[in-house]
Amino acid sequence: GDMLAAPLFPNIRGSRPALATGPVYDQFIAAYVTRFMTEPDITQYQYAPYAYDAAWLVFAGAVWSVQQVGAVGGIDMVDGLRQLSGAGPTVGAFDLLPGSWGELSTELAAGREVNVSGASGGLEFDPLSDETSGPVEIWRVNSMVMPPVIVVDRVVMP
Repeated sequence: GDMLAAPLFPNIRGSRPALATGPVYDQFIAAYVTRFMTEPDITQYQYAPYAYDAAWLVFAGAVWSVQQVGAVGGIDMVDGLRQLSGAGPTVGAFDLLPGSWGELSTELAAGREVNVSGASGGLEFDPLSDETSGPVEIWRVNSMVMPPVIVVDRVVMP
């Protein structure tokens, strides 16, 4: 298998989200360890912080949707996501953690913008594209060792 593909390895490149860091990420890992009694190999579960944040964003979008139009709807949830990247001195800042949910949901239910940070980092939605951005790793396959391994060449910042 690997030996037949080895000549192709120098031509293989890819990208993936950079490893998460920060206080919310640290608390996410601590909660994971408490629940599953083992430290995750984050290189195997690199997308876990993003999935965790995605779940919280669904909850926040649903709260906004229910409070603003009386039902959960896709377009209304998207409108709710637009409320999560507020700026200014009066905008509440929240970490996406269970202990923050009560106050965060109260702010959204009242129709106020907030600014959130998650396990994957800051969650700033671009007002034009509705997308977030974050650091990305550019990787290649190192076939000089067996079995071949992925090596990160650089991290590109948004």
